[in-house]
Amino acid sequence: TEYCDFVVQQSIEADDGRRLRPDMLIRLPNKRVIAVDSKAPIGDYNAAAQTADEEQRRALLASHAKNIRRHVDSLSRKEYQAALDDTLDFVVMFVPGEQFVPNDGELFEYAALRKVVVASPTSLLPLLRAVEKGWKAEKTEENAKRMHDAGVELFNRFVRVMELLSEV
Repeated sequence: TEYCDFVVQQSIEADDGRRLRPDMLIRLPNKRVIAVDSKAPIGDYNAAAQTADEEQRRALLASHAKNIRRHVDSLSRKEYQAALDDTLDFVVMFVPGEQFVPNDGELFEYAALRKVVVASPTSLLPLLRAVEKGWKAEKTEENAKRMHDAGVELFNRFVRVMELLSEV
């Protein structure tokens, strides 16, 4: 549910006074959060898709791959994890489509070492579904606890009624 399980464009202040603004904070049970950044650079990729010159296309795609790595480095330096006390130990870098992820077999490992998870719609949506399942499990657990507490209270009251009846 919007503004319940996630918030959009919330500003946070880092320990050193910097102002950080992730595009989305996904709220998890136990007051944990996942920061999501969706500002991945795709300009060079778009330019490569528009050009007919094969050499220029290769150069633009190489530039795109460098820009993606640079953005991974930038997200790593922002250290959302330190600014958000209850965050998980990574930030999600959202790219708007699979085609924008460079054909670089080492990108995911490179990003993971910097505590950045590269996610396209096909990987972000399952992550959000998992969060939804986590919330459902949390609510089920809360309901079970309330039912247990109500059962204990009912038992205690029944015992008290029986005590009063035995006195009568």
